[in-house]
Amino acid sequence: MARLGASKRKKNPHANQLSQLKKELKRVNEQLESRDRELAEALEQQTSTSDILRMIARSPAELQPVLDEIAERAAKLCDAQDAAIFRVDGNFLRLATHFGPIPMPDAVGESRVIDRDRPSGRAIADRQTIHVHDLRAAETEFPGAKTHGIAVGVRTVLSTPLLREGTPIGAIHIRRGEVRPFSDRQIKLLETFADQAVIAIENARLIHEQQARNRELTEALEQQTATSEVLNIISSSPTDLEPVFQTILSNITRLCESNIAHVALFDGEVLTVVAQHGATPEFAEFILKGNRPPSRETPTRLAALERRTVHASDLLSDPEFSPPSLDVYQKENIRTTLSTPMLREDRLVGVMTTWRREVRPFTDKQIALVQTSPIRQ
Repeated sequence: MARLGASKRKKNPHANQLSQLKKELKRVNEQLESRDRELAEALEQQTSTSDILRMIARSPAELQPVLDEIAERAAKLCDAQDAAIFRVDGNFLRLATHFGPIPMPDAVGESRVIDRDRPSGRAIADRQTIHVHDLRAAETEFPGAKTHGIAVGVRTVLSTPLLREGTPIGAIHIRRGEVRPFSDRQIKLLETFADQAVIAIENARLIHEQQARNRELTEALEQQTATSEVLNIISSSPTDLEPVFQTILSNITRLCESNIAHVALFDGEVLTVVAQHGATPEFAEFILKGNRPPSRETPTRLAALERRTVHASDLLSDPEFSPPSLDVYQKENIRTTLSTPMLREDRLVGVMTTWRREVRPFTDKQIALVQTSPIRQ
């Protein structure tokens, strides 16, 4: 029996070694699982980054879908309950997009003054990431969060600014409804999403600016071409004004995106329409017949009376005007109206008027175009 007991004691070292080996295998497996998770997360992050950059490259002028995608991926990959992206608009912070179930104090498109009372405003003011582990415990530091984030159950908050060459142009903001600080990896990831948002915003801004410049150049060229056409007609037929009027009225309706235009000459007492473009036969007959003195009844007659441009957003609903034969204007659906006097050394020569069959005010450029028409002088 003694020998049997001794035999058992001899096996114990092997059992201990086996136990240690199991522990080591468990530790290695845990490390491998952790490494697999890290690799999976890294792959997901790389995929997300690539997808967003592809969206930016595919449609660089379409900003909103990219910001929506960034907010959604930031919330999911950083394990947050929601994410919001704000844009700086002067002294205000405007909500550009929001993803997640936690209510926001502002709707998308609404804005609030930038201040340091909330983490998103602090991130912009300080130009650095703000990480609040427990918003309730930091209420005195962020008093603005009391009636907004804290009131809807927000506890942990992470905000990072969108910086363009050091200047804040917005912020990305993620939240949790529990006290669970974000990891260093998640903080770094949110800053990466912020960089992507800056790229998207800048691309869209540059493209829109280029498009605006192109439109301005196109408009300027069209105006120069229209002016040249008129001057050529004047030089070729200096005594025949009919083709001059028709060319100008045609160009005005095209460049001002209007439907009808006419020229009325003033003989010192009354206005007489001498040319029109775009009217129906019934309305053309109405405006071409009769002599009308300056008065306050219509924009054309008021422009003659006061020697100034008159812009009526909706002639049919404007109480300032009472057109004669109102039913004729209603049938033609005369709505937005622009009338400008033609002056020669402060003497009224006539009035040029253009109309739209919809309520859509003319732009400053379109008004200036009519005011600088070659036959106004």
